[in-house]
Amino acid sequence: MLKLLLVSVLTCGAALAQRSQNSEVSILLGVSGPSSHTVVGASVVITGSAGAALQLAYSYQVLSFTAGYLYVEIPGTFTFQARGTVVGNGSVSTADNNMTLFTPGVRFKLPIQSRLSLYGVAGGGIGSFGKDETDVNRRAGVFIGTSRTEHGVFDVGGGMDFRLTKLLSLRGEARDFITGRNLGGESGRNHPVYEFGLAFHF
Repeated sequence: MLKLLLVSVLTCGAALAQRSQNSEVSILLGVSGPSSHTVVGASVVITGSAGAALQLAYSYQVLSFTAGYLYVEIPGTFTFQARGTVVGNGSVSTADNNMTLFTPGVRFKLPIQSRLSLYGVAGGGIGSFGKDETDVNRRAGVFIGTSRTEHGVFDVGGGMDFRLTKLLSLRGEARDFITGRNLGGESGRNHPVYEFGLAFHF
């Protein structure tokens, strides 16, 4: 009797877990640029940049409300950006910036329709910021420098999720990573990332 009861409980638990789909895994990609800028004056300056981003995230639903669902989220975001500057006096500089960001937090999902949901995210953690720089100058010669800095990071953002099937959805997201100044190739504190990809529900 006890064995039969245990089997029944395990079977119901497995069916409930399969039905509720409390976990999500998302893979998002983003592109920034290319952009260019030209300044004409005593010495012409031409600059350009292009970048890419990848985010991998795992989410687990912890609470359910009448209005929506609350998830614990563990995202890892990786960004890469290349910049180049050419000056009319013969100077050339390139900088490759990259960021590795780990910002666990929460995500609140608000269903709008049966297939469409909006959500907001907030979290905080640690970021690693790297920079590889090369400067070529006719007078000073060639300078090559590499640096890496770790710093605390907060992130806020939001997105849209469109359900294709029970197990798969399209997802678009905008997220701003807030750090110290002069990190990741930016003079300010904000590092906005715009991404699009797939989410798997199970």
